[in-house]
Amino acid sequence: IILIYLGIRKKVKYIEYIYSAINEISKGNLNYDLRIEGKDELAYVANAINLMEKNILDMIEKERKNDNMQRELITNISHDLKTPLTIIVGYLDIIRTSSCKSKDEEHKYIETTYEKALVLQNMVLKLFELVKLGDKDTALNKSDVNINKLLKQVITEYSPIADTKNIKIEYKDSQDTIVLNVDLDKICRVFDNLINNAIKYSKENEKITVTLEKDLSGALISFRNKCENVKEEDLDKFFNRFYRSDKARNSSIEGSGIGLSIVKRIIELHNSHIWTELHDSEIWFIIRLRG
Repeated sequence: IILIYLGIRKKVKYIEYIYSAINEISKGNLNYDLRIEGKDELAYVANAINLMEKNILDMIEKERKNDNMQRELITNISHDLKTPLTIIVGYLDIIRTSSCKSKDEEHKYIETTYEKALVLQNMVLKLFELVKLGDKDTALNKSDVNINKLLKQVITEYSPIADTKNIKIEYKDSQDTIVLNVDLDKICRVFDNLINNAIKYSKENEKITVTLEKDLSGALISFRNKCENVKEEDLDKFFNRFYRSDKARNSSIEGSGIGLSIVKRIIELHNSHIWTELHDSEIWFIIRLRG
């Protein structure tokens, strides 16, 4: 009887402990870690409460990160829209009030206004494209594509643009012929964006390297160019919508920060993976493309 009494008393104390812990948690203390005693139903309940706390904390942290990303997104959108809009409104006001000193000056303002309007149009079109790609029902028009030839074609098309900055594009082709079942238009869009991005952020007389290797899952492709002042912790942010590093955002280089988001989404639709790495002064965009 004494042993039964002591056993029951121990259980009752543990129940009281769990009860007091639940009260503490209900006050908002989600870091309250219940001790686990034994392997019975009460221990299972205590463990379940600990797990519940962890899940709630994870959800709160995720929501906090989402809130921060939402604020950063709004800030970046506002910044990228504000600059061209300010120029457009300012120049249109000068033209509207006939404040131009000459016809040549008026023509110059009209041209600049038109260019900035095209920047805004391009930004909106890219945003619509990103939203469309985010649709769960997005279908891919797949066919067998020779990746070796496609990369070579894209590099050839962008070489004249690179030549204007005296930038050399080196293509290290695979010895193997790599044919993958992919959406040609969308993968071409990925290659276009990454080559254009590399040219845009490379200085004069630098080199861009594009490599293609055969991989067990398909192909391993990399785009490499020199990039200053990039930190390791910023690498994943490159694929965030409207993200541009402070250096890029404050430079004269036009860009919306949407292009790499589109690239990532297209790669994901192909059940593939893209990531970035820093190697000394070079940034590498690497794609493991399945097909």
